[in-house]
Amino acid sequence: DDCVNLPQAIKDKLREQRDANRNRLKRNKPEGIGVADDQFIPQGSMAINTTIQAEDFEYDIDDGSWFHADELKKKNGTAMTAKETQEMVRDALNDPKFNKQPEIHQNCVRVFYAEGHHVDVPAYRKFDAGTDEERQELAGANGFAASHPTEINVWFLDRVQELNKARPGAGSQLRLMVRLMKRFARSRGEEWDMPNGLKLTMLVEE
Repeated sequence: DDCVNLPQAIKDKLREQRDANRNRLKRNKPEGIGVADDQFIPQGSMAINTTIQAEDFEYDIDDGSWFHADELKKKNGTAMTAKETQEMVRDALNDPKFNKQPEIHQNCVRVFYAEGHHVDVPAYRKFDAGTDEERQELAGANGFAASHPTEINVWFLDRVQELNKARPGAGSQLRLMVRLMKRFARSRGEEWDMPNGLKLTMLVEE
């Protein structure tokens, strides 16, 4: 509780800033491109509740957004490229209140905060939404690529439920062990070359 678990006050602050980005994107997006509440995709450790305390508030929050592919068009009616899609998201997230404006990184737009953390906003285009043919692609430096952004979330949360059904509390123990392993890995500083959070999560589950 003192050194590992994320205090509720920090969770609330991070979620508040995430929601502010969502509202900014909805408010500033180009006309004709819809962004509903269910088009945001929480990802990473915040989504599966395994985020741990970080020194200097260096939190990495992942919160993607998907768009209907047939709406991602420029004014002349042609389809947006992956880069143009990222540029559209970046421009919509700009805010004069930021000390540093959002930037395009390889597979996301990064929003920076003075406290030391950032929010990564990957952008996806979705085809045939709500049908058996539904598929989505991530906008990245190398163009659009097929992606399943919630695959890790679904796998981990399903595993927690399965373990809790098999033995009460076992799934919660899995989540606790992931947090402790991540804290241990971080406690080594630069002395050891440790796996990242996703790899540690997979190793603990195994």
